[in-house]
Amino acid sequence: NSVTNVICLPEAHVTYILLQRFAADVTDFSTKRALVHRDASMSWNFCIAGARLTRTLLETSLEGEGANGEATGVFLGKGDRHVDVTCRARHCVPNTTNKITSKGVMKDRASSVFRGVIRIDKDAQKTNSYLSDNTLKLSAQAVANTIPSLFIDANDVKASHAATVGQIDDNQLFYLMSRGLPAGRAERTIVEGFFAPVLAKAPTHDFTEQILQALEDF
Repeated sequence: NSVTNVICLPEAHVTYILLQRFAADVTDFSTKRALVHRDASMSWNFCIAGARLTRTLLETSLEGEGANGEATGVFLGKGDRHVDVTCRARHCVPNTTNKITSKGVMKDRASSVFRGVIRIDKDAQKTNSYLSDNTLKLSAQAVANTIPSLFIDANDVKASHAATVGQIDDNQLFYLMSRGLPAGRAERTIVEGFFAPVLAKAPTHDFTEQILQALEDF
């Protein structure tokens, strides 16, 4: 059970990497919060691939003009594991930006809930905020829930969201297998492609390798 508080002072730039690969008998509750002041930026980068039960909150409060927040990451669930991730951003003042991007993969009887929340206060004009959540199911028994929420009290903003839950395209799988890839390798190749937008934004090479290793062990 962990709590992390980050204060980004004016013009500070903070990158935080969360890599969670606990054993299958662990229960993990994790809360991460950031206050972002004028012209500062906060970047959350997460990979959640372990524990029996995971509940993670990443929260960004944009407190100064010119502040920027970003949360980018992946989560994996297999067996009977349950993954619960919430990414929240609050725009408190004008001229702030934020982007949330999440990719999840569930298989076996695993289940997930992703909550993406964007809140724009009345005085937070000229805000630009975007939320994207996509979850891929690799088995019929897997359960994936996505709950995007936008609460907008200002009238001069750009705010949008996209959320999908789906399965691997059989045509893609057939194409790769027809080129000689075994079914498991073909499936992993598709998942790597699904994760590509997140991998491209990984802040370090080591973090990219850790995500790929978690996928290899998946």
